[in-house]
Amino acid sequence: MNNRRVLWGVILLVAAVLLTPGYFIARTYGLFQNEVVLTKYQLAVDMDGEQVDAWPLLAGFAATDKKGELRPLYYRLEGSDLNMLYQLAYGQFEVEPSEDNPFLAGRVQYDHLENGYIETRKEYVNAKEYRQDIIFYNDRKETIFTYDPAAKADGDMVKEIITAGMTRSNGQGGSGVVEDKYLNVTRLFEEKLGISVRVQVDKERRLATILMEQLK
Repeated sequence: MNNRRVLWGVILLVAAVLLTPGYFIARTYGLFQNEVVLTKYQLAVDMDGEQVDAWPLLAGFAATDKKGELRPLYYRLEGSDLNMLYQLAYGQFEVEPSEDNPFLAGRVQYDHLENGYIETRKEYVNAKEYRQDIIFYNDRKETIFTYDPAAKADGDMVKEIITAGMTRSNGQGGSGVVEDKYLNVTRLFEEKLGISVRVQVDKERRLATILMEQLK
């Protein structure tokens, strides 16, 4: 009996040693998450049934669920300009026609905003240290969401999503998976602005198209 227990202990130990690298490799490629960062796609927005380039919104900052016909949109919280998503939702843009890319009918030209919908606010926690919250407003300048970068992602409004296959320097001579916090734009806009936001992924044409419409 003791010999059998020792044997099973050795087997489990060997299995753990062999599986651990596999787990980290799989995690690097986002195999354990339900979301995918759209780095392999062109990000577009739907305009009356035609796809228009959404630049400078970036596919590398956008994510969605791995499955589904119409999927939620997540967009990276730090280092991006989420104001442009507001401009799309509120119709504060024009479309510049273009025939350069046969898969796109043109490019969005965003209006300049004197008063943005997003504000970074410094809040001191003591005499020496402070945090910089990101405040989201509606078109009436009412606060609809406050993001604390130091807070743990709740999984509902803010998700931590891995960019599959990419690593980032940790500043200590090593590197780790690229994992960033993303705003659930679909949830925020639908609950607070009454605007539906969905993503349609076309794998063949490598297009990820944002569809927006006013909810009744």
